[in-house]
Amino acid sequence: MKRVLNISNSLSFFRVLLIVPMTLALTYNHRMLAVGLALLAYLSDIADGYAARKLKQITDFGKIIDPVADKLFVGAVALTLLLKGELSLWFVIMVLLRDLLILCGGLLAARRSDVVLPSNYTGKAAVLAIGLVLMAVLLGLPALYVDILTGLSAILVLASLVVYGRRLRQVLRNAPPQGKRKQFKA
Repeated sequence: MKRVLNISNSLSFFRVLLIVPMTLALTYNHRMLAVGLALLAYLSDIADGYAARKLKQITDFGKIIDPVADKLFVGAVALTLLLKGELSLWFVIMVLLRDLLILCGGLLAARRSDVVLPSNYTGKAAVLAIGLVLMAVLLGLPALYVDILTGLSAILVLASLVVYGRRLRQVLRNAPPQGKRKQFKA
């Protein structure tokens, strides 16, 4: 069994810890600090994935904590910007609803089978587009750019949900009968 606490998973925990200084930086209008923290979170996500593959530290727990850390960070930033009146309500609902649906689908897949659904390229593209919207708002880019990125992210969010839904349906269809399931391993 692989250890739960490793370099890769520690970087995911680090991203969760970055939520506090990030929301404080946004609340008190320290935009360049917020941009720096967002870039640090992004770099930690890249380093996390690289370390997991390079050091052979891929674990089922890591497949869960990595995207959860991303969702918590992005959700906190989106909610803070919404409360400051800098993001539209529909965009924040879309982001949070997407994350909630993926989380529930992942829990269902883990409960009914021994499969932890990893992220996919469509989902990564959607998260990148959402991140670009948040970064555009943080940098104070013109509304036209924010609107274009928001539209692109909406399309990618829908596409990622379709891809994820198909994979979830396939996993559930192939799940072993109720009494023959394997235990979830961290």
